[in-house]
Amino acid sequence: MTGSQPDNAASGQNAHNEKLRALLAPDFETGGNRREIILIPLAAVFMALVIGAVIMMATSVAPATILRSFVAMADGSVGSINAISETLTASIPLVLAGLGIGLAFRAGLFNIGAEGQMVIGGLAAAIASFSITGLPMA
Repeated sequence: MTGSQPDNAASGQNAHNEKLRALLAPDFETGGNRREIILIPLAAVFMALVIGAVIMMATSVAPATILRSFVAMADGSVGSINAISETLTASIPLVLAGLGIGLAFRAGLFNIGAEGQMVIGGLAAAIASFSITGLPMA
């Protein structure tokens, strides 16, 4: 056993730690400025609304009906505390799936099965909850 083996092991561990840190740390250098961080998602939402309106117009929907549908959509998603609560409830599984996919992509893996994984996870939780006796009732 030579004296350089512990040094090699330590340097290998340090290299592994640096790779892990680089993998999990946010990349602030390519993140863009604050204006881009705000404007890009807003532009995406605006373009989605425009494309939706164009598709509805192409199917002979009246412009007043299109406007009323967009107002109803906004009112139904953020128009009250209950609407905000329901929006957050519906969006949490999507956010968690996105975080899981983002983590896999950040690790260099390709994962397109998030929806199926969530369905199987829910099924497993349901089976476990019905199979285990003596659980408290909610």
